[in-house]
Amino acid sequence: MSLHRRVDPKDRLHARPCESGGLALSGLPSVIDIKIKKISYRVDSNTLTIDLPDIELFLGPSGATKKTDAGVVKFGTMPAIAAGTMPAGDVILERNAESVLGMFTQDITQPISFIAATTVRVTHSPSGRIDLTVTGKLAASL
Repeated sequence: MSLHRRVDPKDRLHARPCESGGLALSGLPSVIDIKIKKISYRVDSNTLTIDLPDIELFLGPSGATKKTDAGVVKFGTMPAIAAGTMPAGDVILERNAESVLGMFTQDITQPISFIAATTVRVTHSPSGRIDLTVTGKLAASL
């Protein structure tokens, strides 16, 4: 699964990939309040021969790579994706998604890890590839 991190250069809040595989935010003062407006996904291509179950999304500290790593917290869920389809929609956010985001944006100079996880159970040998994009719209205030 490929996750693409899209940043609009017009925005003041910039996310850049880090060596750890996470995102580092820059461009705003270090003490801000960030609210989630919308988190969406779009499947750009899908040649998988199997259905993907729900995909869980997690945020974690810099360096985290698995949902079981210390400090990693569930943020939302993307609905299941049928083989060969290219859906788009909104991520189903956890009730505490804003507080989870707040945990990791108290100091926006620190990188954040974004982790997607699912478990696929198959009865035959799967093939194919899926590329998807997850985008977010946030509001920041001092």
